[in-house]
Amino acid sequence: MGKDANEINQRCDTIPGGRYDIVHSLQDMLHRHHTYVSSFKSKIERMSESEVEYKVIIKADKNPDGEHERRFNAPVTNEVAILIVGQEFERRDIIMVKRCSSLLRISEIHRAFDTLQYPRIFWKGQDGYNFKIPQTDPKTRRKRLDKKLSSMDFYAYGFMLRDGNFNLIHRGRTLFHQIVVDLYAKVETERLLFIHLHQKKLPVDDYILLRDTVATDGNPHDFGKLVILPSSFTGSPRYMHERTQDAMTYVRNYGRPDLFITFTYDTWTVWNSQQEFPVYEGWRCTKDFPKRLVKETQSGDDGYPKYRRRAPEDGGFTATIQRGNQEHITVDNKWVVSYSPLLCKAFDVHINVEYCNLIKSIKYVCKYISKGTDQAIFTLESERDEITEYQHGRYIRSNEALWRLFSFPIHERYPTVIHLSVHLQNGQCVYFTQDSLQRQLEAQANSTLTVFFQLCREEDFAKTLLYVNVPKYYTWCHSTKRFTRRTQGADVEGFPGIKASDALGRVYTIHPNNFECFCLRMLLDHVHGPTTFDDLRTVDGHICQTYREACNKEVC
Repeated sequence: MGKDANEINQRCDTIPGGRYDIVHSLQDMLHRHHTYVSSFKSKIERMSESEVEYKVIIKADKNPDGEHERRFNAPVTNEVAILIVGQEFERRDIIMVKRCSSLLRISEIHRAFDTLQYPRIFWKGQDGYNFKIPQTDPKTRRKRLDKKLSSMDFYAYGFMLRDGNFNLIHRGRTLFHQIVVDLYAKVETERLLFIHLHQKKLPVDDYILLRDTVATDGNPHDFGKLVILPSSFTGSPRYMHERTQDAMTYVRNYGRPDLFITFTYDTWTVWNSQQEFPVYEGWRCTKDFPKRLVKETQSGDDGYPKYRRRAPEDGGFTATIQRGNQEHITVDNKWVVSYSPLLCKAFDVHINVEYCNLIKSIKYVCKYISKGTDQAIFTLESERDEITEYQHGRYIRSNEALWRLFSFPIHERYPTVIHLSVHLQNGQCVYFTQDSLQRQLEAQANSTLTVFFQLCREEDFAKTLLYVNVPKYYTWCHSTKRFTRRTQGADVEGFPGIKASDALGRVYTIHPNNFECFCLRMLLDHVHGPTTFDDLRTVDGHICQTYREACNKEVC
């Protein structure tokens, strides 16, 4: 009993405000029911005065060059979050100490990982996620041995609310938030590790380079481009780049947007002191408050309007407020954040409505919504550290973690945007494995561009179209690699059987360093109904030697 009492006292000293009776009950419950407690030493048994305690200090004023500054905003409220540093697919195993003092590594994909990480939640030592859990058929309720359950589905099921079902995880308060961010980090780590390990099994190379390599008796094992992180991975740089280009597609087709509306769930005031308000740099407000008072709304030089903020002598309002127990402060319209009273009352959140004026504001909107995941610059500080090292890590909040675990949509858009490939002749991408290499070489590799040429040879209506306009009238089938006529939409006059939809097409962007392909892409925006690559290079009946030459004659 003396040893148990000593452990309880140590835990109460570690946890501010810890109650002896509650800690005693929890400790007794774990010793009697948890299957792993008797096998491993607890942290409290191995604590020593030589161990160093660190504090994580987030530095909001440190932003890497070339990064969007809003990705590194400091938290404005107290919250539980996780910082992932370095390679996000690195292992996060637990090192356990047995009673015999030998070490045991518990992988994060081991069934005991969750219960060892959170013994107060999984107090019976319940098994957590592992790779061997089979899926259950929702109709027959039988286990499918050919399909395994993913970690995302496993944890989403565990976090779900159900009527009449007591879920201890939901009663964990801040521990609940910690479990959410930790387990989502585990899910994302598993997905990134899968991509990292399977890149060599599914390489991609340009078709022309593939043919040249085989023709020269090259080793098929030695070539193929490594896929770093595909756009299908939500939140990756390629994903964000595609969303930005899609947003600009709407601007190209419909013109500039009218309004930029943002919802803000974190409430704050702008007249707090430097120490209390996070948007101050030194004594300058990063939001440029207080604003300049103007009688009428004006168009700013930077593309953002300067809204009407009337001075008291022009009919503007003032208000006297008290900041805590301190002095009363009189504020006027210079300090008011723009808002819509109707929308704020309807949705019970702060809603900012901005009028889009110039192209610069449009670019900001596209960049704002696709700036990437939250990041943080932080340091580990302790009394024994002599040198402070800044580290860069992924910052994941509990609300984002739950949203991702439940597979809720990250963004919504309408109408749909269809991506169209662009490449030089025999330059389309081919996905292959070591076993399917020869079969892919013998088969014809179709892309949306080559099928567009074929469509122009077969249908008169297609000859009237630019490449980017094809998705409006045809659907792309990924399995058959074919364009087929749309069956719904408005009839096109003069062309029976052709229907127009509101779908938009977007040709992939090409870097100017690949200048021939860059010129080919420009020609696709000007030449109607080309039937071959040579047709694109034909100007006034003459076939140019290069796309650059044809582009100079056709476009310039």
